[in-house]
Amino acid sequence: MSEVKSSELETGLSSSDEPAEGDTAVSASHKVRAFYALNEECGLDDDTLSRFKDRFQFPDRVRVHLPSKGERACNFFPGEVCFYESSFSCGLRFPVHPFLMELLDYFGIAPGQLMPNSWKIVVSCMGIWLAAMDRDMLRIDELVYLYRLKASKEYGYYELVPWERSTRIVRGLPSSFRYWKSSFFFVLGDDFETPSGGVWGELPRLHRRWGTLTLVKRRPKLKSRYKERVQKAIEYARIVENWDDLVDPRTLAFYCLGPKPSTFVLRTLSIEGKKQMTTKFNKDMYAKMRAKKDEPLSNIWKKPMRITGRGSPAVPVTSVTPVVSGAETMRTASPSTSLEELPTPASKRPRLSSKDKEKVDSRTSTIWSDKRLVVDRAHGVITADDLKVFSGVPFNTVTSRHVHRLVQVLGESLHITTEYLTHEAKVASLTSKMEAMKAETSKLMQSLIESMGEANTLKEKVKALTDDLRAERQLTLKKDEQLLGVRESLKTIAASWYFKGFELLRRYLVKHPSDVDMTKLDLEEVDQEMAADEANHSATETDAPKTVPTNEAPDDALADNARTEENDAGDT
Repeated sequence: MSEVKSSELETGLSSSDEPAEGDTAVSASHKVRAFYALNEECGLDDDTLSRFKDRFQFPDRVRVHLPSKGERACNFFPGEVCFYESSFSCGLRFPVHPFLMELLDYFGIAPGQLMPNSWKIVVSCMGIWLAAMDRDMLRIDELVYLYRLKASKEYGYYELVPWERSTRIVRGLPSSFRYWKSSFFFVLGDDFETPSGGVWGELPRLHRRWGTLTLVKRRPKLKSRYKERVQKAIEYARIVENWDDLVDPRTLAFYCLGPKPSTFVLRTLSIEGKKQMTTKFNKDMYAKMRAKKDEPLSNIWKKPMRITGRGSPAVPVTSVTPVVSGAETMRTASPSTSLEELPTPASKRPRLSSKDKEKVDSRTSTIWSDKRLVVDRAHGVITADDLKVFSGVPFNTVTSRHVHRLVQVLGESLHITTEYLTHEAKVASLTSKMEAMKAETSKLMQSLIESMGEANTLKEKVKALTDDLRAERQLTLKKDEQLLGVRESLKTIAASWYFKGFELLRRYLVKHPSDVDMTKLDLEEVDQEMAADEANHSATETDAPKTVPTNEAPDDALADNARTEENDAGDT
């Protein structure tokens, strides 16, 4: 075993023969054990890894590669993470679930250090909690209250064991995984982990390198409300029949613990299910064959067989077989009973007339429709020559030879009867369940009919509201058109008032051309003055005649011209 560097005590990696610079070699008295994984080489090839990726639906962005020569599960290139194939068979999927990331960080171990059954325990507990707690996820403190981390006999690996027998929720774990330690591979990058953010918040990253930890030896305490959740999960686990269903890809997809199974995965599951059924059938048949193997008669019966009938110790009887040579044979009968002469087939065969023979020959006879044919066949099975061997054998001996076969037939009959009764009980139970389901279905149908009636009523209301909405929409459109007309009118009025204001200001400036200070101009006074002038001007126009006489207009024009000439002369 090679030395381990003190700087690598956290990772447990074995060093080379010579310590590197900066490392301190541990002395022999304090030598640290090397991980057991250093003894295991990878046994996977590219084809197996490719099928493995398809079976467990690795995302396309996840980069996976096999270890190179010299690399081990605990000794690999920095930045990579080691995973075992058995972990995925027990329910692990990419991207790694946030709860698993937090749990591994809580334990302080890498994914490859957790043994397969422990993966199955964790994933099964997650499924149980999601089913029993209405899709509420398992908590770390609840899991560590039920299970504790224990160091495996193979140094470097860890497994989950229950604190008490009563807290063992997951049952039916495989006794072993063959060659699982040689089926590992490396994953690099960050796409195989659930990214931080979103609902889960900040998540710890998976440990890249293997580590050693101090195990907890005292059971942690748990709050009462979480104890109630744990007890509820334990009660739910008691009704689980097949524990493999909890890590089935379809169950994982249902509880959002894995991707939706592809067609390839479903086909693989179907083939595996048929194989399991065939294996179980073969095992059952083998068990039945072993139970029916030949055994001595003394082992079958607890008490010796006794025959109740009693007869004379020596009575002359006829032979079992019909007389062949014309002479009767004499033998000593058994103390129990005597044998009688068997009638020949011809003695009991009725005679048929020619018409009956024609009727018989006209149709095909079978053992199911012709009793005479059955009798003929029965007499043809055992002939007189076959019965000669029993002519000198006591009846008890004959019985002891064949009673074992009869007991086997009886046992098989009892077994069939038991199976029939069992199946009949199951049928009765299923019938009651079916009746209950029918009653529930009838209630659901009634509720469905009521819901459909309510839906129709609501549809009518919606239709009426839709018509009202359509009418309101038309009215709103009309009001919008009126509003647009009023808006245009307001724009026209505002423009007229705007220009009228400028006109009033122009008149004011014309009236007061010199003494107007624009900085101290009071617009209200201007408005009042111009309004008064406009009122006077309107009144003047109202009082003045509308037409001017034609004879006065030239005189006024002449007077104005004369006045203008006088003014010009005066100025000169």
